[in-house]
Amino acid sequence: MGFDKLIVSLSKDDNKSETFELKKLIAKKITHCEKSKELFVILPPWHSKIKYNYFVRRYLKNKGYYCIEYEFPAGILSSNYKNTVKYFEKIKKSVVKDIIRLQKEHKFEHINIVGVSLGCVNASMIADSLKDLSSLVLVVPGHCLAESMWKGIKTKWLRREFKNKGLKLNELKEYWKELAPKNNFKTKNNKNVSIYLSKEDKIIPYECGLKLVHSVEKKQKVNYYENRFLGHYITSMKFLLFPRKFLSK
Repeated sequence: MGFDKLIVSLSKDDNKSETFELKKLIAKKITHCEKSKELFVILPPWHSKIKYNYFVRRYLKNKGYYCIEYEFPAGILSSNYKNTVKYFEKIKKSVVKDIIRLQKEHKFEHINIVGVSLGCVNASMIADSLKDLSSLVLVVPGHCLAESMWKGIKTKWLRREFKNKGLKLNELKEYWKELAPKNNFKTKNNKNVSIYLSKEDKIIPYECGLKLVHSVEKKQKVNYYENRFLGHYITSMKFLLFPRKFLSK
């Protein structure tokens, strides 16, 4: 049994659909050095907490970079497909607003967006909304939120909820087309794109990540890296523990 399957077997189903006032529940933390000229924006995995970014934060601070980290409620992804779209759009607008404000204040020479797991959906949407972007780093992403959720072993409960409502995968793909990372490479803003996958990923299946790589490669060059055995959780953990291996390319 792979590590992804082991973790899922030991965990309970996630919270079911919920509604909330998103603006009040977006948490963020800013770390910077004096005269920082490079900004890193960290978009988190599902159910992640800002405190998990300790080593990422320390690495970026030691390098002299400005860093803003986010934390989002688990309910941004639910079987209420309309609310899911609404929440992801609100996050995009909120983060883009923060970036534009910080850029005006600090005149950054470089802006970098980093997404991990579900955070890759946020990262892709935000990156496509910015004109001046130096790099986009995606760790264990998928090409399509609907398909990744439908086929992933962690979200079987969510797939069941959609099926119980009579919603099919092709319909959900249409409803969530603006959330699909493959559809958020419309603009040419000269960003440097790096994608990290694991062949043993069962949470966001490897095939979904590979489809994203192939989709982006049709439009621009991609720095593509993969590991064979680590799976989704260990690859994500490797980023959190050893960010230099992902952010110094």
